Amino acid sequence: MRRARTGRRLRFTALGAGAVMVALLAPGGSAAAQGTVAPAPGSNLSQQTMGNLLAALNGESYAYAKYDAYRQVATSPLAALWGRTADMELRQHFAHFAGAYRLAGTDKANLTAAVAGEAYETTDMYPTFAREAAAAGDQAASRLFGELAADEAHHRALFAQALTATNGGGGTVPAPPSVEPVKVVVNVATVKPHTLQNLLTAMHGEAFAHAKYLTYAQAARTHGALKLSQLFAGTAKVELREHFATEANLAGLAGGARANLLVAIGGETDEAKVVYPDAAQQAYLANETVVGNLFRQTAHDEARHAASFASALRHLTLPDGTAVQLSQSPYRHRSGPMDGTGPLARPALDGTGNRWGWGL
Repeated sequence: MRRARTGRRLRFTALGAGAVMVALLAPGGSAAAQGTVAPAPGSNLSQQTMGNLLAALNGESYAYAKYDAYRQVATSPLAALWGRTADMELRQHFAHFAGAYRLAGTDKANLTAAVAGEAYETTDMYPTFAREAAAAGDQAASRLFGELAADEAHHRALFAQALTATNGGGGTVPAPPSVEPVKVVVNVATVKPHTLQNLLTAMHGEAFAHAKYLTYAQAARTHGALKLSQLFAGTAKVELREHFATEANLAGLAGGARANLLVAIGGETDEAKVVYPDAAQQAYLANETVVGNLFRQTAHDEARHAASFASALRHLTLPDGTAVQLSQSPYRHRSGPMDGTGPLARPALDGTGNRWGWGL
């Protein structure tokens, strides 16, 4: 750290994460305070689909960060499986959802959103979490939240300087902040339940900020703004390698191999069987076929992830040589029509603004 179901919507995996994401997306603070969805500029999608896309962005960015954390504590070949899966969640799933949501706009719009998001974390989220942790007797968490608030204030200042320069107000786009990587370790959380909930909410925010800033970095490169691209990419690295990693260690995110696999199987199965099929059905009912197909394809991918993790669990051996057996994969993908909505299709490339293999 540098400084001292009504129409079931895609579900957030931590209470409060939705409000954090809206703050990171919205240019102003009112939407965050109300917990409403900030519509993407120029989008003609229904509010329901926009909400589902927003939740999907949250889920996929968090899955990437979580699986990358699991990778750090795993040994080969399990580490390679975590890495491959994490890469797909970010470079394919998040990238396609970001394109459908129109997450990235002009450089000015992206900087405005970044300033607003960092301001929310600086003046609202992290100070609140610090006070609540102190009241609960979780002094280490309180100190961490205070340090992260200071870091985010620094990020806000950098983005504000870049925005002034981009708007022609003088100055130059600053260099990105330096990163001091924190290695994720296997740990058991000892904080109080409410502090743990706040840590999980913050981790969702940091994971989303990481993926969002990479999206903005790619957009800036496309616009020829290389220094701005470096600022976004460098800040993204801090959000993941410092902030998320430190919070993950305090929250006990990473456990043993078997525990991590069971968590992943449960999450991927829920997305494959319930979350993304529901989102697809809602998109089809709104005649938003391209996005519906995207949700269905993602459901298929998550089913394969669940099966891969289940296979890894079946072949896992404990330190004493005892094999851990799982009778069968908790979910097997059904090919062909589902709920009468048509065959599972690869998402159309012209409807999302991104392609598979999106490079970050």
